[in-house]
Amino acid sequence: MCIRDSLKMKHSVKLGIENYSANSQINKLAYHEAMNVLVLGHEDRQLRFLDINTGKLIKSMVAHTDAVSSIVGYNQYFLSSASHDGSVRTWDLRKYQCLHEIPVANKKKYDEAIHCLSYHNSTSWLMTGGADGIIKIFNSA
Repeated sequence: MCIRDSLKMKHSVKLGIENYSANSQINKLAYHEAMNVLVLGHEDRQLRFLDINTGKLIKSMVAHTDAVSSIVGYNQYFLSSASHDGSVRTWDLRKYQCLHEIPVANKKKYDEAIHCLSYHNSTSWLMTGGADGIIKIFNSA
C-alpha cells in the first residue's frame, strides 16, 4: 500500500504488510489522528495498526469472527469496527482491548452484514448500515 501526495502524485510513504495473502485484502482503512496510526480492516478478520511515519506494523489482532467491513475512529483513544459477522466492537487503542460489543447490530444477508459505520461527535451516535437494508443508530455515550 502506498500513500501519495495528492497534489504531486508522488509516493510519500510506502506501507507494507508482511506475509500478505489473498485473505488479507484491505476492506477499510481509517486514519486515527490522535494516535497517528493508520487502521486497516481486513478480509481475514484482522485489524492492523500501522505507524504513519515509519510504515511499520504496530499491532495486528483478530477483531471479529468474519471480515472487518468498516472502521471509525473517535475521541482520543477509541475506535469502533464493524464486521460481516453482524457485530460492532469498540476498542481502546492504548491497550488494543475490546471495551464493548454490539453482537447483532445488523443481520446477515448474502453472507454479509454491516457495510458502513459512522460516528456523530456531538450526539455520540454510532450508526450502522447493512446488507439487510436497515440503518441502526446506537447511543455510544
